[in-house]
Order: sequence, then structure tokens, then C-alpha cells
Amino acid sequence: MDLFFLEASQKLTKSYTLKDNGEILKTPYPMTWEFTSHKVQVNDLVQFETAVRRHAGMGNCLIKGPLQRALIKESRAGSTATNDSTGWICLDFDGLPETVELASSKGKSSRVPLTVPVVLDLLGLSNISYIAQYSASYGITDQRLRCHIFMLLDKPQHPQLLKHWTQ
Repeated sequence: MDLFFLEASQKLTKSYTLKDNGEILKTPYPMTWEFTSHKVQVNDLVQFETAVRRHAGMGNCLIKGPLQRALIKESRAGSTATNDSTGWICLDFDGLPETVELASSKGKSSRVPLTVPVVLDLLGLSNISYIAQYSASYGITDQRLRCHIFMLLDKPQHPQLLKHWTQ
């Protein structure tokens, strides 16, 4: 399966800086229009993670879906087709509560921290291998769960099917 990463003249990420007065300065995802694409072939989750780590370290971003053509310092407009099948899914958790109440087998309930394994168990996905990529904002102002969960699919699926599944 092919993964596609985008490179720009600046790092494609948000950042946070702690100022001398204790204030947190947030720098948003940069507005940029010119991208160069990089295609990486992966065969398993380990290779997927290696590619994501490598490109994240360079400030590149992973784009969902295949590119129709290579990009060289140009707009990405029209370079993807929203109906192309995909061999992977990304679950984007953005600010889930810090804790959740879970019932035990004895009928009692207790509050537990909401971690990736807990969320995946609640979704019925506890036996699926995944990559967790925590967001730049995770842990900055609170402990709410903010991350991307990447999972490989057994076979490529149409995006509409995946949308219905997630809903």
C-alpha cells in the first residue's frame, strides 16, 4: 500500500511555547499552498509507523488517500479523489473526557482514566493493532485525549463505508 506525505516550505504542524509569564502561545497549522509530495510503500503496521515517524520528524504531514499525481511545489487542489478506496483508517480523537465511568462484572461502576486502550475497548476494537500519534495539544491545557489512531484494514474499503462504520 502507498502512503502519501506532503512537504512544504515550513513544518506542517501546530506548536506550543511557554512564555516567560507562564502564558501558552499557540502557533496554528501554517497556511501554505505549495506542496511537494512523497510516496512511500508500506506492507505492514511497522513500516507504516516508520514512515510516519520519519516524515513527522521532517515536518511533513500524512495525507489521507492516494494522490492522482506527484506534486512539486504546487497546490494540492484536485490532486485527490474522495471516492478512492483506502487500506487504512485514522480515528481522530480530539478532546475526549479525561475519565469515563465503567461498570464492573460485579455490577459496580468506577471512574477510570480515558486512555487509548479504554476507548478502543469501548468501540469493540481492543484486539486490533494500531499506531497512536498524540496531538501537539495533548496535555497542554488539560489531560483530555487528543490523538490519531491509525489502523490497517484487511482489504481496501470505500470511504463511504468507513464513514458509515464510524458513525
